[in-house]
This record gives sequence, C-alpha cells and structure tokens, in this order.
Amino acid sequence: MARRKKKQKEQKEEKPKEIGGWTVGDLTWVVPLGDTSPTQLEIMDVYPHDNIEPALSGRCQTSGRTRTVAVSWCADSRAEAKLNFIARRDR
Repeated sequence: MARRKKKQKEQKEEKPKEIGGWTVGDLTWVVPLGDTSPTQLEIMDVYPHDNIEPALSGRCQTSGRTRTVAVSWCADSRAEAKLNFIARRDR
C-alpha cells in the first residue's frame, strides 16, 4: 500500500507586539466609542494595518469586555484619556 502524504504545516506570520509605544500586556486608559467615562484596558492584540488608523484590542478591567480602539485614543492616565475624548467629541 502507498503511504499517506504528510500535510505541511502553514507558517503563520508573526503579529507585531508593539504599536505607537504600547506593547501587549500594558495597561492603558481610553474612552471607547459609545462611552463617556474612561476605562482601563489591558492590551491583548495590536492591528497596525487597520483600515482607518492603527488600532489595538484589550480587555476592560472593570467589565471584562473586549474593546477595540484606535491607538490615538490611548493615554497613560485617566485625565489624559478624558481630554482625548473631549477633543475627539468637539471635532
């Protein structure tokens, strides 16, 4: 009998772990779309080639939801995140 051919494993492209100074595992403050108060996210994944602008996804520390936000919305402190939101809202 003939031997079965082994399937070759596809090599996956390695995703980047850093974008805009933020790395996977960092905590960041952001006001997600649809909210008006800042929440803290733990970064889980980065998307440097998103359609609109570079983005990242993270798990919300308070609600446990997964959120995807633009990198420009992220800030080091709660106050900075709120100022980013106000500037974004007033455009």
